[in-house]
Amino acid sequence: MAISKILHMGCAKSGFQAKHLANTINYITKDSKTENGLYVSGHNCLPETALKQMLNTKRRYDKMGGRQGYHIIISFEEAADTVDKDVAMKIIGKFVEEYLGKEFEAVYALHDDTDHIHGHIAFNSVRCIGEGKKYDYRNGDWDKIIQPLVNKICEEYHMATLDMDKVRQNRKKKKERIWDQGKDGKFSWNDMIRRDIDQVAAEAENWDEFLIGVEERGYEIKQGAHILLKPPGMDKGRRLDTLGGDYTEEKIWERLSIPISAREKELPEPVLELPPRVKKVTGYIPRRKSLLTGYQKMYFTKLYRLGVLKKQPYSDAWKYKEDIRKLHEIQEKYNFISAYQIHTDKDLENIRKALAEQAKSLRQEKKNQKENREANTEIFELWEKLQELKVEVSLYEEGYEEFKEEYLQAEQLKTQLLDMGYTFDSAEQLYLNFQEKNRRLNEVLAEVRRQQRIGKKIMQEQKERMQSRDKQKSRERGGESRDL
Repeated sequence: MAISKILHMGCAKSGFQAKHLANTINYITKDSKTENGLYVSGHNCLPETALKQMLNTKRRYDKMGGRQGYHIIISFEEAADTVDKDVAMKIIGKFVEEYLGKEFEAVYALHDDTDHIHGHIAFNSVRCIGEGKKYDYRNGDWDKIIQPLVNKICEEYHMATLDMDKVRQNRKKKKERIWDQGKDGKFSWNDMIRRDIDQVAAEAENWDEFLIGVEERGYEIKQGAHILLKPPGMDKGRRLDTLGGDYTEEKIWERLSIPISAREKELPEPVLELPPRVKKVTGYIPRRKSLLTGYQKMYFTKLYRLGVLKKQPYSDAWKYKEDIRKLHEIQEKYNFISAYQIHTDKDLENIRKALAEQAKSLRQEKKNQKENREANTEIFELWEKLQELKVEVSLYEEGYEEFKEEYLQAEQLKTQLLDMGYTFDSAEQLYLNFQEKNRRLNEVLAEVRRQQRIGKKIMQEQKERMQSRDKQKSRERGGESRDL
């Protein structure tokens, strides 16, 4: 069975307008993903010159702006070792031939680097014949035209097909749900999205490859003022800026600016060793042979009593949302006390002072980083401009004369760097070292601040407990006096 989805490639905000189209073509035709180009083909164009032909078509009809192209992914749901690659390639080719006909130039390829074989089709947004009208996708085309055509071709090759009636029924059921699945899954959806982002970002060479990699995992992407990712099976997506940490759009761009080989290396340890991050409840509280401190007993008892919550079915998690939040908070405090070996109020106060000193030191480091950035601003700006021209320079070096102006601009920028004592590579290393140190500082400072918040909450609870105990004693003394 093959499932399809269609995406569009917009106009780049700066530089080469068809940059996203160029990056998509480069990505889907990579030798490492297509058995050295064995499973790559062109439709109404040659794969080697596809981009040039598409650009010529756009110029001929004076339609260089707007959407640059479309990207269709056809994924075979069967395990990779049960699908014949040659047959899968024929299915992709036949779909391209019937769906795009003589009107559109396209490049298509088959990838076998995941658990499921899947095909990619990148086609021009402008028709190459007639009046050069643009492709017009309308709501309902996937249901009425695209997936039914995929089903028809699969039938011809004796493969299973997607039940469209079942798809529509599932959609209807989702709309009729009485609770928001996206909110219900709060405790797992975010983690799953972050894991997928980590995996894709570790292998992508640029932003476009990152988006394509996310789409290959079945995500829907909405681009506007904020990037929204919607994983398969989730009613509502997540905005990148709400995931926080290293998962905002800015942080992902920073990750992608680091060479792939460097991303695989282990990150340096924090300035001070911090307690382990809070783990979610595992379903039971383990027995401990060592004696617990007074602080630990208090939170360990709370954890034990609340541990029964984990027995509730996950589908009903939304009903226990507030209880689960409290459970995680108590567990967080217990881990804090255990990791720092806190036995008394004085121990707690000493740890809080140490964390405050560390936070102060890290803030000074960030201030130094800001000064470092200002000192190297011109070098960084030159390097960033060269990065923006990277696609155009590559295209010119491959023989596309129309990018001569961008190529000459890049050469001029390199000369300016040399005058300042830097090559492109040394400027890149300076930039990447700065970004990595900045990222690490932010990470450690965020963790220290989190630890400070936990310590403050525990101290506040202790004060409230002592006040409550004093009031109780005062009431008891008052009662004794009346008895006398």
